[in-house]
Amino acid sequence: MKFLQLLHEELEFELYEQHTPLAKGTKHYHYHRHYGKQYVEKAIKDGGRDLDRFIGVLRAIVNRFDPTKELRKNRLFGFITYKFCAKFFAELLEIPEGCYGWFGGIAGSNRLLECKVGLVFGTHTYPNCTIFQQARLIHRNDPEPIIEEMHQDPKTLRWKYVDPRCQEINDTISNDELRQSAHRIRPVRYEDRIIITLSDAEISDIPVTHDFTVGKVDINGNILTETRRDRSFKKIEQAIVELTGRGEAPTQRNICQLVHVSPKTVTAWNKDQKRLEEAKKEVISECLREVTLYSVRESKRRKDRDTHTHTHRSYENNMTSIGNIEADSIEISSKEPENAPLLT
Repeated sequence: MKFLQLLHEELEFELYEQHTPLAKGTKHYHYHRHYGKQYVEKAIKDGGRDLDRFIGVLRAIVNRFDPTKELRKNRLFGFITYKFCAKFFAELLEIPEGCYGWFGGIAGSNRLLECKVGLVFGTHTYPNCTIFQQARLIHRNDPEPIIEEMHQDPKTLRWKYVDPRCQEINDTISNDELRQSAHRIRPVRYEDRIIITLSDAEISDIPVTHDFTVGKVDINGNILTETRRDRSFKKIEQAIVELTGRGEAPTQRNICQLVHVSPKTVTAWNKDQKRLEEAKKEVISECLREVTLYSVRESKRRKDRDTHTHTHRSYENNMTSIGNIEADSIEISSKEPENAPLLT
């Protein structure tokens, strides 16, 4: 964009940017975190906790959006990341051949056209020497020379360019590549597409609908907080059964003393049970509503059928009566009067 702005100043043409609206039901889930190429490459090479973390996070996200693996079996789940690790992660996530790609090699491709969910992992950038070269070319008329240095941000601990002009070029490249990757599942053309991005880059024409984070996970994608919660909930349910069998009241204090859980956990279990009860009531209400509507439609259909049958029978009776009348008239008119002369 900066290059086009400079051309605008030199050639004096009008520059504007226009985005095509997305199709109905498009959702964009964004996890704002920098997964740089060197960081991922080092994690795969070392094979330590960082790699387990990457695999666990990706599996947790894939399992959340495709718990039954139906999308992956039907080739409806796409995945895009760096070229050196695309096949490695695709095999771990059970994504079939032909449903994954990499930055810089899938722009404009329709390979993921049928995919309903697209997962993009990583932030694509160019080497530092390439960024400095492009900056010198674009800003060749600037009086100030390009500062070819980098520094580490003390807050994010991420390396950035000292010269803001170089950083602008780098961000533009990262954002454009993420945009290209997200558009491979064609959210402009097809409805109800889901885009999931794990990157600190931004997409200008696909607004984020859901920001999310991933807590501590194991290598299988199980969120540890949810695992511990489920384990505590099972203990509480067993304690209620045991206390009821003894004839004691399953109070919060008795449950905490029996299975050694915190009062907050018991309160969370009560809220979860209430939520489940509300969900059951909603399902039952929806079923009753459908049954009522079906009964009304059936009653109306039977009524219309009976009315049609009654009308048809009335019509047949009327036609039979008319036929009898005509037959009687013909019979009467065919009789000759008494003492009628014989014709010769």
